[in-house]
Amino acid sequence: AGYNVTMTAQTLQLEFGDDGSEAATTGEARLILDVGFGSGEETATTAEMFPSCRFLGVEVHKPGLASLLKRIRRKNLTNVRVVRSDVITLLADRMKGRVFDEVWVLFPDPWSSFNKRRLIRPYFLTLLSQRLNSGGVLRVASDVKEYIEHVEAVMDPLLQGPAASNDADGEKGLWVAMADEFRDADTALPTYRGATHYEQRALMQNGSIWERAYCWTSTQDGQ
Repeated sequence: AGYNVTMTAQTLQLEFGDDGSEAATTGEARLILDVGFGSGEETATTAEMFPSCRFLGVEVHKPGLASLLKRIRRKNLTNVRVVRSDVITLLADRMKGRVFDEVWVLFPDPWSSFNKRRLIRPYFLTLLSQRLNSGGVLRVASDVKEYIEHVEAVMDPLLQGPAASNDADGEKGLWVAMADEFRDADTALPTYRGATHYEQRALMQNGSIWERAYCWTSTQDGQ
């Protein structure tokens, strides 16, 4: 779908058709941003597994967009929306306010020779601190151990204490590692979501999976 207006939590609620239903009002209808979903296999599978959750998939490549749209139609999914955009542009220029309950970065390009092009970097995390609701979660998974080490190196300084989100409201928050949800050299498929194409391929080739999860919590009220 194309979105030519600034997206907010309210406009996305309307897009998903939220009508005050129990799932929407009790917090069960979590909104998840699935970044760079590739062929969309994982997105469609997870949306089918958890129909009360809402998924916004962002991807720049047309073949991936077309693939996910076909899966949505084939499975008759009503809880997935798709936008063609670079995720940095989406978060920085096409959104306003706090929108997401979770952001998933699953098997991103590791850019092994060009570290500066990696998505997980301080500016991206600043944007997430502006777009995640308090208690929102960032999940990163990769079959490249060195990429997860890079994620930890970027996140570790942010785990030391509250930092300004640089948002218009000046709200401050704290990143917390969710160590009980970390995966290290795992060879099993995940249970909380579908598996991506790259994930399945890595496991078929006797590879392993690493995953990290971090929670952003507002400290505005002195938490």
